[in-house]
Amino acid sequence: MPPDAGREATTGKSGDVAPAGATSRAAWGWLLLEQFGQDLRYAVRSMAKAPGITTAALLVKAGQRQDVLIAKLQHQAAIDPLTGLATRRVLDQAAMSALSGAASGDGTALILIDVDDFKAVNDNFGHPGGDEVLIQLANLLVEGCRQDDLVSRLGGDEIALLLPGCSEQALLRRADQILWDVRAHAFTLEGGEQLSISVSAGLAHAPTDAQDLRSLYAAADAALYEAKRAGRNRVGSSRPQAEAVGTSHRSADQDRALRS
Repeated sequence: MPPDAGREATTGKSGDVAPAGATSRAAWGWLLLEQFGQDLRYAVRSMAKAPGITTAALLVKAGQRQDVLIAKLQHQAAIDPLTGLATRRVLDQAAMSALSGAASGDGTALILIDVDDFKAVNDNFGHPGGDEVLIQLANLLVEGCRQDDLVSRLGGDEIALLLPGCSEQALLRRADQILWDVRAHAFTLEGGEQLSISVSAGLAHAPTDAQDLRSLYAAADAALYEAKRAGRNRVGSSRPQAEAVGTSHRSADQDRALRS
């Protein structure tokens, strides 16, 4: 508990001073507001009983805290705290903008990526190891992005790439390159262990496969399911002919050469 403020002023973290003569309960409320901001209602009720603290001052303090809280909430709503990627909310907004005609005549593409056997990574290296894999995978995907592309973590080990102004042919090449890059990358964990992973990808293109956001997601999700069902470590598409073009596998020797 804070010292009794009945005989002397109490100074908060920012240097504001609660007036002398305030009760210890009022000082406690002041500290809650200044240092923690955890319970503004209790703080306001407490400080309201202290002489010398005006309603205007209380409103200013509460307003400042509210502004900070709103900024934090907005950041949390936009950025995934683990990977630093955009959240699903941001992806949805960007996709709706691209589908509304903001993208070029090449259309808009969506790639859904899922780490193959991610449960085995968590089982063998713990959740911190799995988190490190996701962080490095996110960085790898961002490095290969164009300026207008958006990478988003949807949840768990599923990541989405939104590619505005992307033709079907460019989409297939991009997805195939992602698979190569992931297989060639040595994921290094905190203890120095290195492991290789693979991913599966589901592709969808608008307007070829979909006209709106819901159907674009559905087409990409169905394509990802087909890639997993077909053996993983491959690109899946809602159209068999595109899948045949988009699926490419290097030999184990080629993969080892890339990692060396």
